[in-house]
This record gives sequence, C-alpha cells and structure tokens, in this order.
Amino acid sequence: MRVVATATAVLFLTAVTAAAQTGRGAVTSLSTEPGVGTGMVRFIVRGQNPCGAVHLQFGDGTDNVTYPIRELPWSVEREYTRTGVFQVRALGMGNCDGEAVSSARVTSVRPQPVAPPPAAPPAEPQAGSRTQPQNTQNIRFAEMDRNRDGVISRQEWRGSQRSFEVHDWNGDGRLAGDEVRQGASWPNRNQGQGTQNTAFWDWSETQFRQLDRNGDNKISRIEWARYDIEDFIRADQNGDNVLTMREFMLGDVDDDRGDRFAYLDMNSNNRIDRSEWHGGEAAFRWLDRNADGQLSRAEVAGTELDSNAGGGGNRSSGVREPARNVIVNARQQWVDTGIDVRAGDFLYVTATGRVSWAPGANPTDANGSDPAGPNAPLPGAGAGGLIGRIGNTQAFMVGANLDGHRANTAGRLYLQVNDDLLTDNQGNFRSSVIVERRR
Repeated sequence: MRVVATATAVLFLTAVTAAAQTGRGAVTSLSTEPGVGTGMVRFIVRGQNPCGAVHLQFGDGTDNVTYPIRELPWSVEREYTRTGVFQVRALGMGNCDGEAVSSARVTSVRPQPVAPPPAAPPAEPQAGSRTQPQNTQNIRFAEMDRNRDGVISRQEWRGSQRSFEVHDWNGDGRLAGDEVRQGASWPNRNQGQGTQNTAFWDWSETQFRQLDRNGDNKISRIEWARYDIEDFIRADQNGDNVLTMREFMLGDVDDDRGDRFAYLDMNSNNRIDRSEWHGGEAAFRWLDRNADGQLSRAEVAGTELDSNAGGGGNRSSGVREPARNVIVNARQQWVDTGIDVRAGDFLYVTATGRVSWAPGANPTDANGSDPAGPNAPLPGAGAGGLIGRIGNTQAFMVGANLDGHRANTAGRLYLQVNDDLLTDNQGNFRSSVIVERRR
C-alpha cells in the first residue's frame, strides 16, 4: 500500500514584489510528496522570509490548521483517512503574505476504527414542550449533551458555575438555540455598562472597523488595550499579536472566547487539560504553543503565577493606564518616555517604523537585524532594534511587540536604538507604551 502525491505549485509574483517593498515575507509555492507511512503526505511550503505562520487547508473536509513557524522553507506531514485527490492551499499569516495551491493524490489509507452503532433516538417531546430534538453533532459542547436533546442543562455541564453563566446568555439555566450554535452572534452585553467593562461581546465587522483605529485592517494589542486580553489570545490563531478580520469574526472553529482560565481550571493546578477544555480541538492545538498537551495560564491568559505572591496564588490583573506614544529618534541616546514604573508593574510596548543603524545597512524594524556588537547597550540582541531600561539598570529588548515585561525595580523608563554609534543613524520608531500597575 502506498501514497502517491502530485503537486502543482502556483507562484505569486505580486506577493513577492509586495514583500520586497514592505519587508514582509511571502508564501510562493507549495509542493507535496509521500510521507512516512500509509496515508501520510508531506507538504513543503517555500517563499520569502520573514514568515511567522502558515495556514494550511487540506481539502478533505477536516479542520484547517495554522502553524507558527520560524522561517521558510518549512514542511509538515499529515495523515489522510480517505483516498482521493485533494486540493491543498497554503496561506501566509501574520507578517507573511501570499498563497499557493497544490494537489495530493492519496491511493491508500490505514484501516479506520469502526464507528459504534448510533444511540437510540430520544423520546418524542410531549406536546407543548419547549425543547425540540436537533442534530447534536453540530452544536457546541455536544459531548456534554448526555440525553442528546440538543440542550445542555446545568447538571450536564462539565465546568464551574461561573463558566456556565458565561454561556447562558439569557440566564434561563440552560444552554440552547444560539447559545450552542457555532458561529452564532453574541448578545452585545457591552451596551449600557459604561466604558470600564473589560469583557468583549460584539464580534461583528462593524466593531472590528471601530477597534482598528489606524485603519491597517488589523487590531493590535494596543488597540485592544481596554478589553480583557484572554479574548484576544483565544482569537489570535497564529500568535502574531494582531487580529485579522478572519480571526476576529466568529467562524466554525470553537475557540471558546468569553470563558476564562480561572473558570476552566477546575482543579486549580494552573493548567487546563483536555477534560477541562470546552472549546474545539483546533483551538486547543493553536493555544498549546509548546505542544505539551496542556494549556498554561500564560498560553491562555497571557500571565503566569506571580513568583512574589507568597503562597502561589494567581496574579490578579492590575490596572492598565492609557497608552502613551513616544517617538524614539535613532540618533538620540536613551529617550525619556516620561513614564515612571514601580517594581512589579508590567510593560506592553508596540513599536512601528524603520531605522538605518549604519551607513549602507538595510533599514530594520524594531526587532533589529544582525546581532549587535560587544559595545552596543545590549550585545547580541538585534542591531538597530528597540531596547529599554528602567533607571540605570541593565537594558532589555523591547522589539516590535513587548508583551508583559515585568519591572523588577522602580524608576523612569527610557528607550533607545540598540547601537554603539548613534550619530550616523537615520529614522525613528513610533512606540506606544502601556503600563499595567500592580494592585
């Protein structure tokens, strides 16, 4: 038995041209070849770096998958469970554009487990009953619906009371209708609750446009700052710290946004295993960044245990101040942000723009380029990248997205380009800084 894979690569020259002009990467070709084992196909994606994520559509009706990657070329194997010719599509995600298509011909597969006989149909509802049978395979939390009536009662719910209340939109003590329909529009609970409510409910295109204040068709963490970061992390499928329209809109992949780590962690071990997880398999995979089969607090909520909590309690979320915009001139040494931080505060910085850190050097973004020399403020880190320091302490890397850097000392925050000779530099970084004050 064997697999025969044939490929037709499509090269998108426009994507390469655009990538060269913007410094973004691009997917340009996709090829396939037999993998190791029956039913296995290897996919090889090629293109132009940088490329931090690739989204693969396998063409067989199974879940599509977004893979965080380091660089192109990149390959992955996939097992098909049925024979046929499947059209496969690879799309660049995050800092990577372009797409390519290919075909895979699968001639044999491993024997599949025999499905158990279907359960007996539920009893016909009595006249006047408000519960009507439905196809429980197409609803959320279907595995909890023990009597297969299409309704999840509190007794059937596998989780905390607070978690149940999150999903019981109308508060009637049962989950039914749109409450269990994948992709259903959420009720806008933000209305009438003032501007301090951090829960987010309106996952509509209109709301996406309102949040996208700079009009770049992406929502950054800075633009999201007033809302709970857990929802952002759930929706950010490729982990690139921005939400595209496709990630933002509720689709057929159940990422269980709206529920909270604290509500799901039933045994309080600061981990969520598959028995505690309420969302879909695809969402569990993309949140499980280290692929250890568990979701940590950092992977789901963006925070870990506070080592100074004295007893191991969870770090309570602090108070986030409004974002402050700071221009960092590439020629200026340690730009004073005007921001004083306290020990235990958390810093969130997003930086845009490009600078040239040496004559003839290609401009770089805030992540820097080649490792800086021994005389740079932060040797070994990206030359020309954005760095910071608090008071006169050791410099640390900021880059294009600094996510939750914990201040170990109190002092003024300064920013600078990572270079030992600033006088021949050109350009500046536009940084937006948020301080989360510890309670």
